[in-house]
Amino acid sequence: MYKVLFFLVAFTSLFGQNDSKKIVSNQTLTLSQGNNAFAFDLYRNLDQDKNLFFSSYNISLALSMVYDGARNETRKEMEKVLHFDQSLLTLNESFSMLNRIFESPAIPVDGLSLNIVSTLWIQAGTHILPQFLDDMARYFKATPRRADFQKHADAARREINYFVKDKTMGKIEELVGALDIDSSTMMMIISTIYMKARWKNVFDSKNTEMSPFFASEDNKINADMMNQKTFFPYYQTSDFAAVELPYIHPNGNFPDLNFVIILPHENFGLSKIEKTMSAADFKQILEGFESEEINLFLPKFRFTKSLSLKEILTEMGMGKAFSFEANFEGINGKRDLKIGQVLHKAFISVNETGTEAAAATSVSMNLTAFLPKKEPILFKADHPFMFIIYEKTTSQILFLGRISNPS
Repeated sequence: MYKVLFFLVAFTSLFGQNDSKKIVSNQTLTLSQGNNAFAFDLYRNLDQDKNLFFSSYNISLALSMVYDGARNETRKEMEKVLHFDQSLLTLNESFSMLNRIFESPAIPVDGLSLNIVSTLWIQAGTHILPQFLDDMARYFKATPRRADFQKHADAARREINYFVKDKTMGKIEELVGALDIDSSTMMMIISTIYMKARWKNVFDSKNTEMSPFFASEDNKINADMMNQKTFFPYYQTSDFAAVELPYIHPNGNFPDLNFVIILPHENFGLSKIEKTMSAADFKQILEGFESEEINLFLPKFRFTKSLSLKEILTEMGMGKAFSFEANFEGINGKRDLKIGQVLHKAFISVNETGTEAAAATSVSMNLTAFLPKKEPILFKADHPFMFIIYEKTTSQILFLGRISNPS
């Protein structure tokens, strides 16, 4: 049995925002909305009540690389679950455009950088279709590298983990475990996304104080609560309020990064919001933002989250890709590949300066097969809330999460 492993790694060290002036095609915006729809679909199927953090774009990007080789019913199931509503060529071109938009200059300005790197690690002697390799290089800038998974699996694992650690600034040290490579491994796709930015409005650490956080009805904890009073984009409904925290946005051709908090009015009303929140709702929030003076309280938090997505994606309707009925002829010309596992690991840290985060996704394939108010609005995130990191020119969600307990 052979297997192809697709690994996607995302790292984010968020400490700012910028004013990007980029022309975005309608096809790219369509892809962004589809990716966001998948993000909320996936969110609703993940752990309830616990802290949650993942890079939805990271996962969509990794699976799009697998999708390139999918055919017939396997492709139809994947495009339905992933909300890929375009032809393969248009989809690949749109992902390529998104990645270019997200690329910042090589030399960070005001601490802002956002870079995506992809590679193919191929077992020596393994035949991969030239068209697949060309698509990976042309649209994902994925360069091929040779590895010997069969005779020197541990050496290959160490080399890949070093690559991941280097591209994620040391935040993901052990992406590939000892059991993830064996003599059947024939290829790995590694893609890393690194992001670093500073808050536009940095919190003064002198204002950070221990304050109660109502994690649940019977669990009140103490949390380091940051505070600042300034103008932020603000939106509210009968169920929740949302605030957007911008990151530093230097002049020039930079991605425009922002952090959105969705806070239910009721202390324990997050689950109600989560059940219905969609890409269309998020779009409405962004379009409804108005600048208001906000007295903002936000807890510091830091945690790591690991996710296994095979069963979840299967339940969402992508079962054929994981079964002996899978068809990935577009990768090697044969109907002998299936996805073995999709693993995702993410790290995030939010403090007075900004946000630091990292994420990694592994997809393995086996052969079978503004108007100010007189008084500032109180926005106190002292109970469970959602948060979203997105790029403004495309509305593309990069990261999505939930804080149930900041400690």
